[in-house]
Amino acid sequence: MLTAFFDRDGTIAKDYPDEVWTNVMDIKLVPGAIDAMRFLRNKGYEIVILTNQYIIGEGYITYHQYEMYTQKLLETLKSKGIEIKDIFFCPHARSVNCTCRKPAVGMIENAIQKYPDIDMSRALMVGDSECDIMLAKNLNIPVFAISHKNAYEKCITLDTIKDFEKAFCEYFKMNHYKTRSL
Repeated sequence: MLTAFFDRDGTIAKDYPDEVWTNVMDIKLVPGAIDAMRFLRNKGYEIVILTNQYIIGEGYITYHQYEMYTQKLLETLKSKGIEIKDIFFCPHARSVNCTCRKPAVGMIENAIQKYPDIDMSRALMVGDSECDIMLAKNLNIPVFAISHKNAYEKCITLDTIKDFEKAFCEYFKMNHYKTRSL
């Protein structure tokens, strides 16, 4: 299964300071995120969201608030024609040494356990933070990093997610990567 792993906050939906999340009720999508996901879906990719939600473990929001926001996000994406295969999240506080918080690979391992047909040799990551880049590096997969430079050789830096389609085509043509059709 062709899989594109997407970060949530700052990549698909607007990110907020930790203390503001308690009051977030509306979904504000990052401009270009829908187009990037639609482009990948048309190439045969399943979209899987991976999100660090330490704000649960640190008491900024509850599981219930997380679940309500997630449901609203999924409904918003579906209304725009975007189907999400699944969402995996890490609820642990930053002080907890867990195996699921990016850049650790626990969420990916959980995804592979649930969906054993995920083809990691053809997977990619889209994110906006150093932990997204380091997760991709830990997995040796390409990462499309929004406004974030890194020395990792498979890190493709985008000014905004609006630049995704062009960067995707250029990267995979240069690397002879096979999708449905470029």
